[in-house]
Amino acid sequence: MLSHLQWLEINDLILLINRTEDLKMMRLYFLDAVRLILPYDKAVFYLFTEEENGIITLKEPVFKNLSTEAVKEYERLINSDVMGRRVMNLRRTTEYRSSDLIQPVQSAAGDFFTKNNIFWYSGIVMADKDILLGEVIFYRSRDKNDFSDTDLEILNILKDHFTLRLSREKDKCLTVGRVNPLTALGLTERECEITELIMRKFSIEEISDKLVISPYTTKKHINHIYCKLHVKNRLQLLDVVRNCKITN
Repeated sequence: MLSHLQWLEINDLILLINRTEDLKMMRLYFLDAVRLILPYDKAVFYLFTEEENGIITLKEPVFKNLSTEAVKEYERLINSDVMGRRVMNLRRTTEYRSSDLIQPVQSAAGDFFTKNNIFWYSGIVMADKDILLGEVIFYRSRDKNDFSDTDLEILNILKDHFTLRLSREKDKCLTVGRVNPLTALGLTERECEITELIMRKFSIEEISDKLVISPYTTKKHINHIYCKLHVKNRLQLLDVVRNCKITN
């Protein structure tokens, strides 16, 4: 069971994940802050890009107490089926620790562990709709204890917050350079974002969770959208949006 102090630290981490605008700085701050409740010797936080042939590229890694060469070597290892792929092949957000992974340690992985004084490791793989988004990994040396059930519980609480944040960043990248036709109707970027989610049949609660805003704020945005588009309900809104997209 988590202590009151651990819950306070977790709440601070959740705020950090959602409110630090710069993604790289968020990951760096997180690696520093999480050490208070989840001690580690080394750590790294990757973003993923996956090609059609399944090759994974590690984007903008941030790391603590690891060399750049070690980070690059990990990228080669996960693409050679030596380590890490068993968890990644699940293609879902999950926390894990090495002692729970029943798999032989091949020589290349063993060399990686030995060179970097690693014996235990644990982390989170983040994925959204079968798309791999990123991974955060914590390492400990042989003279330290294995990652505990409490450590895994902390990672389990944080994993969905990371996935939501990385998913939002992915959606931003997809829309860069694309002019949303709904802006021609006088909607702000946030109102366009909410309208798109309404089109995808998201509920108020789901919209609030995805955008990390309160249901009250979501309702205010929807009321503004209705007023601007002179509609009274979702059905009328959908008609207006469809007509707008057809004419554009």
